[in-house]
Amino acid sequence: MSQETTQHAVLAVAAANLAGLGLSMTAHNAAAAMPTTGLLPAAADEVSTLIAAQFAAHAQMYQEATAQASALHRAVVGKLTSLIGSDATTNPPARSQSTKGAV
Repeated sequence: MSQETTQHAVLAVAAANLAGLGLSMTAHNAAAAMPTTGLLPAAADEVSTLIAAQFAAHAQMYQEATAQASALHRAVVGKLTSLIGSDATTNPPARSQSTKGAV
């Protein structure tokens, strides 16, 4: 197997693994959204209300940050996938020794 083919295979596996990781991160962040952003106060007093609001604000910032990270992750996976595909079409595998002098 040529080094170029091996590199394409390794990059394809890496892209697939990264895509799977992204799906997992998205699912876990979605599962954490409601329990963290919709936190109810522990009691009816002002301090409990303020603490719950503070936790909700931090959770919202976390959700915004993970949305940006997910977008970046998708861009990296998309770019990696497109590079693998474009490299395969612009750099076809080298001809074998037996076919080089056939023409």
